[in-house]
Amino acid sequence: MLRPHGNTGELRVAPFNPDLPNLQLDGEVYLQGERRRIERVRWDKGRVLLKLAGLERRGQVEDTRGELLEVAEDELLLQADAYL
Repeated sequence: MLRPHGNTGELRVAPFNPDLPNLQLDGEVYLQGERRRIERVRWDKGRVLLKLAGLERRGQVEDTRGELLEVAEDELLLQADAYL
């Protein structure tokens, strides 16, 4: 997680692999160990802007700066030539 974006609880994220389709609407991710549903996703200048359920204000997101956004291993969508 790079930083908050705007005042509505959006996160600016730098994905490790932008070609993976895991960050999609209604998908689930873990932030600081808490499972959260993706409510909105869009691209901006090579970064992903995410709106996660339960994060409504910039102040809630501020504490997550620098944290890893994680996807459960069994939910990973891998490319055909990739493996875990």
